[in-house]
Amino acid sequence: MTLSDAGGFLEGGEVNRRTITVDGRTAAEFAVTETDRGYVGVSIATDQVLYAEIVRSPSISPFRGSTGTVGWFGGAAIVILSFVGAALWKLHKEGGEPVEADI
Repeated sequence: MTLSDAGGFLEGGEVNRRTITVDGRTAAEFAVTETDRGYVGVSIATDQVLYAEIVRSPSISPFRGSTGTVGWFGGAAIVILSFVGAALWKLHKEGGEPVEADI
C-alpha cells in the first residue's frame, strides 16, 4: 500500500509518499500538508484501486474552538438580532407611521 500527501498535489513540487506492507489491521503515521483552505487529505494506493481520503476539512462555524456555552449564547444573540432586524425592516417598509382606515 502506498500513502501520498494529497495536499502536496495542490502545493506543487515534491509530494510526500510512503509505501508500507499491510497484513491485517495496520496503523501508520504520515506527515501531510494542510492546504490554504484548511483541507488535509491522503491518497491510498493498492494493487487494484486508488482511494482519496479527506482527513480533515475546514469548519465554517464562527464558534469553532469555543465552549458549548459560548455557542448557546452566540446562537441566542443571532436569533434576537434576527427578530430585531425583521421588526425594523417591517417598520421601514410600512413607513413607520400608523395609517387611518376609511369607513
